[in-house]
Amino acid sequence: VCATRQELIGLNSNDRLANLFPLTSFPMGAYARAPDEIAAVGASIFFAQTGRSDASFPVHRTLDEAVQAIERHHATVLWGIAGFVRRVLMRAQERSADFSSVRMVMITGEASSSAMRDDLRRRMRDLCCADTKITNRYGSTEQGASMVECQDGAGFHSLAPDQVFHEVVDPRTGERLADGQTGMLAFTHLMRRGTLLLRYQVGDVVSLTNHTCPHCGRTSVRITSQPVRSGDIVKIKGTLVNLQVLKERLDRFPMLDEYQIVVQPVNSDDPFSMDELVIRVAAAPGEASDIGVRITEEATKLVHVRPRIETAARDDIYDPLVAAKPRRVLDRRPPRD
Repeated sequence: VCATRQELIGLNSNDRLANLFPLTSFPMGAYARAPDEIAAVGASIFFAQTGRSDASFPVHRTLDEAVQAIERHHATVLWGIAGFVRRVLMRAQERSADFSSVRMVMITGEASSSAMRDDLRRRMRDLCCADTKITNRYGSTEQGASMVECQDGAGFHSLAPDQVFHEVVDPRTGERLADGQTGMLAFTHLMRRGTLLLRYQVGDVVSLTNHTCPHCGRTSVRITSQPVRSGDIVKIKGTLVNLQVLKERLDRFPMLDEYQIVVQPVNSDDPFSMDELVIRVAAAPGEASDIGVRITEEATKLVHVRPRIETAARDDIYDPLVAAKPRRVLDRRPPRD
């Protein structure tokens, strides 16, 4: 499977991969799988070892040290969680780091819109990278594998259909839906030892196809829509809001370093309080002071709910040395019957 995936992605024996997944007490699957994938093509790898400091295992490094390691080892491929890789590129720009050897970024661990991938490419161009290839991957620890796009926007291919069976089901009835219909993604392990899952629902809304890919000719099942986390569809002030749409629009604001969408009660002490939509923003240095006004207007047009804007430092919204990935959506509302 590793060899098949590398053939699709385009890794080769001359690559030097920077593993940018954080070192945690229980590392995510991709942190541990990276050596296997690199070994399949005979390439080399180094670990940035970022993440929250742990007194019992004090080997964690800062964002600047990760940037320096990429320079020192002349990494050709960066692999990590999309939001963290973006911050690495951002810090490299601020330091005028030499990333000229980097030819590809592989991202996984969170949904990345086309706008976010364009942002990554723009930063790679600014850093004079050797190429600006973005490889988007979709996976989960429970699945134990990842699905990969053969090219941007082509959809996520299952590279081991003999090991994992994917289907889209009605979240209420569990009935399997036909190709092209949108529902909850579920998978079943066909060849696995240890933890086996049967029709496990990941929590993402997608559509699937079994048709031949027009780009690479593969015939295995493929996710044809951008996965939407089911929790991103919420009701605010009586209005059903798809926060995925709002996230994609905010990704297109190049003047934003970080943002976070918060749904919370207007009055936290009132169990019957109305809800409000808050967008926390960290503007890039020197950007226009009217950014809050512009975001308010854009958000209101998109989701028909007027947000309240809060400004914050980018590390207050997402500190890459504390959290593995940015929390783009935060629902602070108490459970209600």
